[in-house]
Amino acid sequence: MKIINAFLVFGLLINCQSIASDIVFKDIDGKVLSKSDLVGYSGTAKWEVISEKSVNQEAIELHNKGREYGQKGDFEKSLEFLRKANKSDPLWAYPVYDMAFTYLLMGENSKALELYKQVDLMSTKGFFTTKTAIYTLEGEASGIFPEGLYLGYVSLEWMKPSEKAEAVRNLVKNISSYAPGWKEISLLSEDDSSSLTSIEKGLSVNPDKETYGILMVNKALILNRQDKKNEAIEILGQLALDNNSTLASEKLAKQTLSFILKDDRE
Repeated sequence: MKIINAFLVFGLLINCQSIASDIVFKDIDGKVLSKSDLVGYSGTAKWEVISEKSVNQEAIELHNKGREYGQKGDFEKSLEFLRKANKSDPLWAYPVYDMAFTYLLMGENSKALELYKQVDLMSTKGFFTTKTAIYTLEGEASGIFPEGLYLGYVSLEWMKPSEKAEAVRNLVKNISSYAPGWKEISLLSEDDSSSLTSIEKGLSVNPDKETYGILMVNKALILNRQDKKNEAIEILGQLALDNNSTLASEKLAKQTLSFILKDDRE
């Protein structure tokens, strides 16, 4: 009987050691992130299918039609189909998101802001760049940021690399309090030191949650390259477990943790 109990205790010790070795991060509230949580983890969020339920085919087809007209510059026709898509599937945020962007292109910022806020209520963990849109458009409406900033910011995506670099530098030069601008500068930086400086500037000017997540993930990557793995894991663990993190931030944090810990598993 004593031998059996000894084996049982030994087994429990091995099991506890196994559980402990699987833990990647534990926050102050006791929430745990384990290595098994990161296996096969992808940082890609499929925004087009995020919904409280399966998206119906009719809504998808109407939404696609709306996007087609939008790409042709026929905004009124685009809105017509996007509204129909929203009516067909009211829980699906994507048509509302595209309606907001269409109104932004039409110069109707107040209507765009109203719809971005609707999207944010439908998808509280974030949907594409909705939280950045609200942050910027509210800043424009209150006079903190100049009118047209958000449209100019999203237009960076369509620029050639050389044009984008110059535009981003001008953006932070003229509006140093705009966190998404510093995020873009950090991504364009040629070395970790200058990138980290831009990240810290972005973090110091009250970034929106989406921008905050990207800044922190990139900070963690730099710290890891500087042989500060524990600091990097701390940042990413907090981001992954924080209920206030956006879905994109959570996914990026877990994907980056998986990358950082890859050497430990090999």
